[in-house]
Amino acid sequence: MMTKWRNALTAALISLFALMGVVIAQEPGTSPEQPIRQPCVVTFDRMYPRQFTTGTPGTLTIEGSGFESSRNPVVSVIGFRALTTTVLNSERIIATIPADIPPRDVYRIAISQPGCGDPIYSTTNPRNFTVLAAPTPIPTEPILDIPTPMPTEPSLIARNFSASPSVVRPGETVTLTFEVFNQGTGIAFGVSAALDSGGAFIPSGGQATTLIPDIFPGGVAVVSLNAVAGSEAKGGPTSIPITIRYRSADGEALTSTAALSVTVEQVVDATQLILSRYEVTPNPAIPGQPLTLTVQIANTGTTVAERALLRVGAEGVLLAGAQGDTFSLADLQPGATASVNMPLIVKTDAKPGPQPQPYSIAFTENGEAKTLEGTITIEIARVVEERPLILIDSYTIDRDPLEPGDAFVLTLTLKNAGTINAIGMLVTFGTVESSGGGGGGGDPDGGSGNGSGNGSTTSTTPSTTFAPMGTGGTIFIGDVQADTDTTFEQQFMVNGSTNTGIYSLPITLRYQTEDGRQIQDNLRASVVVIKPPALRFTLQAPPLDTVNVGDAITLAYDIVNNGQSLIDLTNATTTAENADVVDGAETFIGSIAAADQGTYTTTVIPNAEGEVTITVTFRYIDELNGERAVEYVYTVNALMPPPLPTDNFIPIDPIPTPEPEEPVDDSNFLGRLLLGLLGLGS
Repeated sequence: MMTKWRNALTAALISLFALMGVVIAQEPGTSPEQPIRQPCVVTFDRMYPRQFTTGTPGTLTIEGSGFESSRNPVVSVIGFRALTTTVLNSERIIATIPADIPPRDVYRIAISQPGCGDPIYSTTNPRNFTVLAAPTPIPTEPILDIPTPMPTEPSLIARNFSASPSVVRPGETVTLTFEVFNQGTGIAFGVSAALDSGGAFIPSGGQATTLIPDIFPGGVAVVSLNAVAGSEAKGGPTSIPITIRYRSADGEALTSTAALSVTVEQVVDATQLILSRYEVTPNPAIPGQPLTLTVQIANTGTTVAERALLRVGAEGVLLAGAQGDTFSLADLQPGATASVNMPLIVKTDAKPGPQPQPYSIAFTENGEAKTLEGTITIEIARVVEERPLILIDSYTIDRDPLEPGDAFVLTLTLKNAGTINAIGMLVTFGTVESSGGGGGGGDPDGGSGNGSGNGSTTSTTPSTTFAPMGTGGTIFIGDVQADTDTTFEQQFMVNGSTNTGIYSLPITLRYQTEDGRQIQDNLRASVVVIKPPALRFTLQAPPLDTVNVGDAITLAYDIVNNGQSLIDLTNATTTAENADVVDGAETFIGSIAAADQGTYTTTVIPNAEGEVTITVTFRYIDELNGERAVEYVYTVNALMPPPLPTDNFIPIDPIPTPEPEEPVDDSNFLGRLLLGLLGLGS
């Protein structure tokens, strides 16, 4: 209300001053002659309809708010084009959907109005629409010789035809089903349907004609006819002519004809042999053992397979038995089967599980030799061989960790987990390769050759990291009974140039079985070697052998990295017995680069008389990311300090106390001062 009165008063004053010839400047935008345009806000609520069909134009109605015809709003179909748009009012516009819009499940639209911000897109179901494909026209069967219906005259046609089965072979029966429809205006009397003679199909059972009840105008009768495909029926689609006979109400004889289509299967005269069934006894088959393979062959062709022979392929898992690998099937007539039992032998090296076995059938067809090949599957049993099974049960090393140049003792326990004994076992620390009469694996870079006594030659390649000491690398163990173990030792020396790592120590076992078979097993033992870092811990001054209780013992170290790579030191610690660590009990050192150095200082004070043990430990991370320690131990003898001397004691005189001064009487000060000035007194 106040604003309204203020505006009225301002207008009155402006008019008054105008009459007086005074021009009043107004602020921009406040002149009554300048209309204020309202802000443009467009909303989109819904649209309908939401389904159109390609080939048929339609109208899309969009409801919302803020539509202005003066701003020319545009409606675009995403993925298609802009539509012709008409603004009905501020809340409704219509857009024309053209007939050439392609079918799609979901179409989105965008509404844009100049000067009203970004376009608005449809994102949810109420804002999307679908375009369906135009329906496919249904073809109609041509009707042959359909008479033009006359007034009150019947007219019959055949429609909705089907055949069961849809594909027939010569000599087979097909059932033809169709509707007889009266499209005329009169009743059809005496209706019958029959197959035309002389075609590739003949009536089944001699029944050529089927009687049909009278059919009224617009009426339908369902008819079924059985026909047999003749032997002369050619392969492919074939027409079956049908004649429908009937009478009008005035007795006039009328006929209608139709052609129904059936597909005849192309039959080729040929021999078709298949392996219809087979059986293996025993199943699964055992390697090295006989079996009986029973096979049934069927001739599903149309000609005779003369002098048929079944042969088992030699490249499979079966060998010929006492009757060989080829068996006669004689002459196989069309539709006949032949079975044959084949005694065979399973190969000794047949792998367990399902294995393929090829076969072939040779026969003569119309004087021409032919061969059919195939494959069957033989299940081979898994056979557990009775033999020794030597395993490393355990092994230990008397030093941990091993460093380059160290000597150590390996204690090894072998266990025979097999079912029979291992006879005369030899253990060689290295790889052994045999040639000639023996077997076994090993490193192909062989060493020196040694005769084995059975016409074979063996070469041994020792480990380049661990050198056996004392025995030459070969130990005779003797017999190892089944389900027992044996323990022995071997001394080694680590190669001085070995770097940090985990190394495999090859262990070769050679022995015999009770039936004389030579067996070689190659085992491995993992050994860890850690090369210490090139660190030098130098004590600047060694501790004294004897110190007094309460005196400080200071140990200062220079830590130098003489290696070629960075070394990570974690910390340095000091512990003491019969003493207190007052400085450097635990100090972080950190990484030291190559050719760099660090320092560490610790202080210990003995707290009682006797032996003091000081332990200084430096910890670092090795190349296997494990923490290692270097430890230094020092022993110092702590004594009680000597007592203070008691003889030749010189007493110390006490400091004399000064006597107090007498107080001065200043009461006659002025008189004495005057006498002094006159020279009469002091």
